[in-house]
Amino acid sequence: MRFPSIAMVAGEAGRTFRRFPLVAVSAFLAAASAVAMVEEPASSERYLRLLAAASLGLPLFTALTLVTERPGWPGLGRGAGEGKRPWPPLAAGLLHLAGVAVLAAIYLAWPHWRDPLALRRYLQLSLAFHLLAAFLPFAGPGERNGFWQYNKTLFIRFLTAALYAHVLFAGLSVALLAVDKLFGVDVDGNRYPELWILIGFLFTTGFFLGGIPRQLGDLDAVTEYPRGLRVFSQFILVPLVTVYLVILTVYLGKIAVTRVWPSGWIGYLVSSVSVAGILSLLLVAPVRERTENAWIASYSRWFYIVLLPSLGMLLLAVGKRIAQYGVTENRYFLMVLSGWLALVSLYFILRRAGSIKVIPGTLCAVALITLGGPWGAYQVSARSQTHRLAGILEANGMLVDGRAQNNGVKGAAGQVSFEDRREMSAIFTYLLETHGTAPIAGWFADGLAAVDTVGGGARGGDRWRATRQTQRILDDLGVTYVEKWDRRESESYFHRWAAAPGAGFPVAGYDQALYLDRPHLEPATVGDRTLRVDYEAASTSLRVREGERVVVRFPLDPLVERLRARTVGNHPTALPDGVDPVETVAAEAEGVAALLVVRQLAWEDAHPGVELEVTGLDGEILFRFRP
Repeated sequence: MRFPSIAMVAGEAGRTFRRFPLVAVSAFLAAASAVAMVEEPASSERYLRLLAAASLGLPLFTALTLVTERPGWPGLGRGAGEGKRPWPPLAAGLLHLAGVAVLAAIYLAWPHWRDPLALRRYLQLSLAFHLLAAFLPFAGPGERNGFWQYNKTLFIRFLTAALYAHVLFAGLSVALLAVDKLFGVDVDGNRYPELWILIGFLFTTGFFLGGIPRQLGDLDAVTEYPRGLRVFSQFILVPLVTVYLVILTVYLGKIAVTRVWPSGWIGYLVSSVSVAGILSLLLVAPVRERTENAWIASYSRWFYIVLLPSLGMLLLAVGKRIAQYGVTENRYFLMVLSGWLALVSLYFILRRAGSIKVIPGTLCAVALITLGGPWGAYQVSARSQTHRLAGILEANGMLVDGRAQNNGVKGAAGQVSFEDRREMSAIFTYLLETHGTAPIAGWFADGLAAVDTVGGGARGGDRWRATRQTQRILDDLGVTYVEKWDRRESESYFHRWAAAPGAGFPVAGYDQALYLDRPHLEPATVGDRTLRVDYEAASTSLRVREGERVVVRFPLDPLVERLRARTVGNHPTALPDGVDPVETVAAEAEGVAALLVVRQLAWEDAHPGVELEVTGLDGEILFRFRP
């Protein structure tokens, strides 16, 4: 047996990348940007959009290259020996140039996409481009077997490439570790993720592409069917799908009898069963016409028939949820996926010999159509939640003639129901986090210019920033912010940040630090002492105990009063730099000096039987033990 030489491997890699030049460029750009993110984490945002665009180029340019390699024009029929003309170089070049333009548009648009939506858009585009690579080279009529053999090759090649990449990474990582430990060569910790990046983008891409046949038209004559694939699909996947279909059908009967709507997670179960079932049928598609596999055709038809009631149940459940709480991106996609699955089911029920090309082709179209425009997931969700929020505000007299206001009566916290306040808080936070201030800016005289300066500007930001912005808006409207998971009807619950996450604090003069994330902690070792921290309601203080002896006590009443004094509504007044100062409480006792650094504090104000109760505390305790 002749082992491949380095020159042979390099030559094969060179031929592969010459065949897919733009895929190679995308792989190198993706690897370079990912390595730069590891080396310069502070500048990762700058490289992230290049990584996103370049990684999307991998499936996109693979699809375009394979299309231009096939003789004939799209949709006019193609195949080996048909005498079709190859793509003219100019036409092929223009098609690839269009792909470059698409990626350039994604690169330029990325900074304008809110963080929560950027990932969803990326996943949509990735799904669409991978589906393009799966069906576009065989988009014309006929060649059903060739289409299946082509995707089987891609699937097996991908799994093989993933296995080889993991083995190669493990081996080289151990080699780096050995060099570090045995020879004393300092190997920076960043080398390991960078090694994985290079293997993932360069080796895996090259190996995967090297296994794609050059003459795709010849695949239609291939009759090979892997035995392992048959065993997996017929004896593992199909029985599992059948079991879950039975469970769903019985559950549907229970709903019909009890008239109790399904729980929220039923959508994920129905979707998963549907996708797994369709996958199992795709895997056995080439052998369904064989005499010994006559059962496959019957199973396929009955699978879709039995699936339809579950899909109908899911559509009704999602529709009811939307009627109650409006459209969000997740509900939109679940509704669209359910509708697509229902149409695919009807197609295969009505057409027993339906083409499996319909599945990736239509799903790709759905992913692209719902990406943008007034009908897309993001604008529909923004409009729905904005309309829902407007209805709640109008019902409470807080939105009149398109202008938000605090009328001092119904807008007061005591006059707006707890449920409405919680819904206002949740919707404002969602809109600001996901879509920025644009959907609601017209309700306010200043266009929410002041709110834009709180934690990240008009682009929105992470949830903490959006929460701070929501608190500022609700304060102006005279409404108390309520967390979406809060189910209490009490008006006496408050939640205040005493410091922004990541804010520094002084440590000079102290020996040990203990992290505190709740009022009650398990015993902790500080120096050579075992201490326990707990909250004493009777004295409204935080105690540090050693055994039963109180080592030091932090009174919290003065801290709460200081926070009240510098709050507007229910959040701290922002300083000019936008960051609240860290609050501290000092305490001393015999042999110890301690400083409580408070980052977050939550409490309930006076109600019958309780003057003040601290319900949450996040921070650190610094200790200095004296002899």
